[in-house]
Amino acid sequence: MLCIIASALDSGGDEGTRMARGTIMTALFPEWSTVERQNYLLIAMIGIMILCAVILENMKRCLSLPSIAVIGCCATLGTQLLLMLELEVGAFIAVWHCGKLFGFLSTFAAGYIIQETAPKQLLGYWTGRNDMFSNLSQAITPLIFASVYDGFGNVRGQEMLAITACISFLAVLAYAPLIKMMPPPPKKAEHELEELEHYEKLSDTEWCQLPLEVVDKVTEQWLAADKTPRVVTWGNYHEERPVLGQLHDRATKDFQYINDNMLRMLSNRELMKQEQANFKKYENLLPTVDRDKAKELMGSWMADYLDDAGYGNWETQCQVYKAMFMTAFPPIDPLDEAKPDYGNMPIADFEDNVTKFLSVMDNHLAAEQRRLKPKLSLRSLTTLVKRR
Repeated sequence: MLCIIASALDSGGDEGTRMARGTIMTALFPEWSTVERQNYLLIAMIGIMILCAVILENMKRCLSLPSIAVIGCCATLGTQLLLMLELEVGAFIAVWHCGKLFGFLSTFAAGYIIQETAPKQLLGYWTGRNDMFSNLSQAITPLIFASVYDGFGNVRGQEMLAITACISFLAVLAYAPLIKMMPPPPKKAEHELEELEHYEKLSDTEWCQLPLEVVDKVTEQWLAADKTPRVVTWGNYHEERPVLGQLHDRATKDFQYINDNMLRMLSNRELMKQEQANFKKYENLLPTVDRDKAKELMGSWMADYLDDAGYGNWETQCQVYKAMFMTAFPPIDPLDEAKPDYGNMPIADFEDNVTKFLSVMDNHLAAEQRRLKPKLSLRSLTTLVKRR
């Protein structure tokens, strides 16, 4: 829906650029109003569209579609602002064509965004909606722009171009949130998988050192073969302590892997249903776990870690530590003493819980990224100046 709104605004802004060539240019430079020269511009436009498609395909290798759409809208916005200047005919035509070359990027990108995010069974519905609002915008905005152009009587149409620039700026603002919201494309597996027997022979400590992506892929193979998935409990803190640094080192990639998978799943209802079915199958194949013993192991692990990490008085300052724990793990399901049944709950509730978990994962991912690449702040810069 946000993409459709942005596309409609972008189409409205593009109408201002179109009028700059058709109305303003012919009024300023009558020698370019002939049929012959207009045909030259039409042929140039066809070439620009082909070149824009080539540029788009190359940009898609390193940028996301929403980022490309923002660049296209910014190009349209910049073109409209430059055309407000007192340009000669050569500069006017050059600026207009450069602006259209990159301005088409947002038009093409919007269509690709709809294709990649709309449910496959509703692709025609959402594509039709996008076309409807874009065409509606293209029908209404010329009437408004023409009235402004005639009302002010300024041949260069600077007032009209200022309004179209505002609309293009709104399109930039509408496209910008999609940069974060757009699900990433599936990535190629970074790790080559061994035979299943290799993973079955690993010790619990060795299994825990595997990247989460490998664990997921191996577990999928076990589920497909109707084999019991491997279960590793909390274990003993003192035995695990020497390798805890490796856990923290790969946390960013593990969090990013979860984040990407959830975004991809939330954008495809069929994937969500398949994930729910896999969860149910996983629960059925999972060996029975002694929850009381697991609680004891978890509590013992956390207590030993807090002692070793320097967090004292957790035995008596319970409220403080409870608040810290609940901040790290805010509720994604109502606190009603009922464990959610993810395998059988309605798909809408499952989607809601996954979305909330994704929000929590985003916070942890951001924390890990700050740990690896701390941001420069005024305080850090001041400290650097003092040190020098």
